[in-house]
Amino acid sequence: MIIRLRIFFFCLSFIILSTRVSAQNYLTGQVTIGRIEHQRIGAVLKKISNNAQFTFAYNNQTIPADSLISITAFNGTIYSFLSYTLGPDYEFKEVPGYIVLRHAPNKMVLNAAVDQVKDQEVTIRGQVINAAGLRPLRQVSIYEKDQLVSTLTDDQGRFELSLKNQNGPILLTASKENYRDTSLYFLQEVKVNSKKKKRYYKYYPDQAVNKLGRGFARFFIGSKQQIQSMNLGGFFAFSPYQVSLTPGLSSHGMYSGQVVDHFSLNVLGGYTAGVQGTEVAGLFNVNRWDVSSFQAAGLFNLVGGNMHGVQVGGVYNQVIGQAKGFHVAGLYNQISGKVSGFQVAGLANSTGDVNGLQVAGLLNVAKKVKGVQLAGLFNVADSSDYPVALINFIKNGRKSLSVSYDETQYIHVDYRSGGRVLYSLIGAGYNPGEPNRCAFDIGFGAHLINQHQFTLDGEYAYAALADFKKDPDQISSFRLLAGLKLSKRIQLFAGPEISTASYPASNPLDLHGWPVHTFIGKTDINNVYAGVTGGLQLTW
Repeated sequence: MIIRLRIFFFCLSFIILSTRVSAQNYLTGQVTIGRIEHQRIGAVLKKISNNAQFTFAYNNQTIPADSLISITAFNGTIYSFLSYTLGPDYEFKEVPGYIVLRHAPNKMVLNAAVDQVKDQEVTIRGQVINAAGLRPLRQVSIYEKDQLVSTLTDDQGRFELSLKNQNGPILLTASKENYRDTSLYFLQEVKVNSKKKKRYYKYYPDQAVNKLGRGFARFFIGSKQQIQSMNLGGFFAFSPYQVSLTPGLSSHGMYSGQVVDHFSLNVLGGYTAGVQGTEVAGLFNVNRWDVSSFQAAGLFNLVGGNMHGVQVGGVYNQVIGQAKGFHVAGLYNQISGKVSGFQVAGLANSTGDVNGLQVAGLLNVAKKVKGVQLAGLFNVADSSDYPVALINFIKNGRKSLSVSYDETQYIHVDYRSGGRVLYSLIGAGYNPGEPNRCAFDIGFGAHLINQHQFTLDGEYAYAALADFKKDPDQISSFRLLAGLKLSKRIQLFAGPEISTASYPASNPLDLHGWPVHTFIGKTDINNVYAGVTGGLQLTW
């Protein structure tokens, strides 16, 4: 039976500061420290956390972790030690697994009252002021974490917040960068046997700084939402779903940047803390933290953490962290960290390390590549054993420039570049006996043997012999090239080749007496013949 008491609201006269001890009781734990001389604060904090069930989380730019301290001895609570070491301008929060250290030299006062109650909807209005100067504070985040509802104060420090289906007490919290968090506790109608849904929360220290707010994503995230992310940092809630029209019009409102959803549907675009499931958008998805399972957008996806699973962007995908799985972009994939799996872009890929297959229509850029790197024009990497492109710029790969002569009496100058196994070839040729014709060479090959004095390469090359007036002669050759190293950089090479030649009957190819097998078509002549090529090669 539900027992209804007379509805009443009142605000407790005290302010709940975040430095109070919470359920974890990390701050009230005892710590004993012997004599310390000139040790970094960060190192001392690490020693304390090594023997405890929590980790200290802080921003190096605001916490003096590299500063040196000296202590004769200390025996007391962790809270006392932190207060003694850092001073009164810092705030300490307890969350599961962490003690969060914040630089919060300022304090604020939160004044609020219930303005209206109608059909289980509660409207709260109030004001936030600076505790020292009693000045109104603007852009303070006011939120109720169980309903995932939030707002920002205006220029006069005022706010209005509506809560639906509210049956129990209300904990209203104010948060702002460089200020101590402040909360007010409201009591209202009490229902015995009422079931209040428990929400799951977690803290991610790496997301205390919103990395997406610095780049391309800031053009799609409203200024108010960016301020919310700055104020609330890495404290995230979890929700089954969210639906949005745009990042500012969402079922989670401005709190969407602090919520990790299992399903996210964004009609045009959406902004969430992350997704553990499926996210689909008509135009774009923007996520502060990790995304897993499946994500698709008509234009682009922006992920501030890691991506695990299938990601499809009509134009562009960007992941600040690592990416694992299948990634497709119509034009461009940009992954800051390591990539594992299959990655495809119509134009270009730019990543960290790659473990798998990387494919781009024009250009691939990566660091260490384990797997095949395939591009229409360029591959760029620190190391890549299997690059396939017209030109490969592999920092730790093998590059060479050669001058060679073959059975067509053309002199070829070719540039070979690639990794430990595969390489590409591009070059040009000239026949002194046919001054009006030149050759253009492309191809790819493999380093089969690379010993101290001897090398053996197998390669395929295509040459177009043209005078720019008639259709070119076309030669495709399979070669086996043996090399003898004369020095560390210079070697002689030569080997047999099997070639097919195709040329117009009106523009015959002179093979200078080499044995051929001829196939005559309607307009073209096709030859199959054996030949030899050899030359001098400079490697580096």
